[in-house]
Amino acid sequence: MIAAVTDGSQVVLGRFYDDPYKQLTDGWFQVTATSGCDTGTNWELGVMPSGWNDRISSFQAYASCDIRLYWDGGLTGPVYGPSTGANTLGSFDNQTSSIGFS
Repeated sequence: MIAAVTDGSQVVLGRFYDDPYKQLTDGWFQVTATSGCDTGTNWELGVMPSGWNDRISSFQAYASCDIRLYWDGGLTGPVYGPSTGANTLGSFDNQTSSIGFS
């Protein structure tokens, strides 16, 4: 597990990339919270940020999180994970509509 990355008073839970192998070419975004998953708190991103629905191709977890990618919004539908990261997503490539962190 990669250590938590802090962003001021926020902790980075995960970074999500448009390209495989966590390449930065076509963009990325990160999800932050007030604490990591190591505190026993579960976090969710029930709706993707603008422009990111069905766009994720790789990701990396931080702050002791296991990440689950969901095909549909609201943490529903088929799921990829739990995982601490992936360079490629196979059939889940460009299919994520919500994300859970635990």
